[in-house]
Amino acid sequence: MEFEWIFKPIDEDMDVCSFDCGKEPLNSYLHRHAFTNHTRGLCKTFVALPYEDSREVAGFYSICAGQVSFDNFPKRIGRGLPKYPIPVMRLAQLAVSKNHQKKGLGEELLMSALCQAISVSNQLGIYAVIVDALDNEAQQFYAKYEFTAFIDKPNCLFLQLKKIIATLDAGTSC
Repeated sequence: MEFEWIFKPIDEDMDVCSFDCGKEPLNSYLHRHAFTNHTRGLCKTFVALPYEDSREVAGFYSICAGQVSFDNFPKRIGRGLPKYPIPVMRLAQLAVSKNHQKKGLGEELLMSALCQAISVSNQLGIYAVIVDALDNEAQQFYAKYEFTAFIDKPNCLFLQLKKIIATLDAGTSC
């Protein structure tokens, strides 16, 4: 069965407790913190629903503002950056329910988050999107989309906004 995923901000009527992606830290975040953090403005969480009136969360991502020290970037990139914290958008969480894995939803969630970065960059400075990969599987997922590891944190990856814009202009629409 192919889905036309519906992306919406999280709300209190969604069935987050049934969500299981197979990774306890991500399950726990969605079950316990996502809605509260969303309403408090700490992180914004967007969910994928399999159809319009569904309460089932098939996948989700959470984003927030952040900053990174310029010297964390590889030298080839850091050379042109100012020597103060660099503004970024943090992709804090991204997960797909076990019931919906291997259907392309992870990529659709990521593309939605990257589109959010482009949209937000029209209002405030964002140099890159960063993500802390939970494990090797997550690192490999992000590497497929050209995310690069920071110098001293191999599980912390980034993708420059200019690459996001070029990639999305080349075919994926926001």
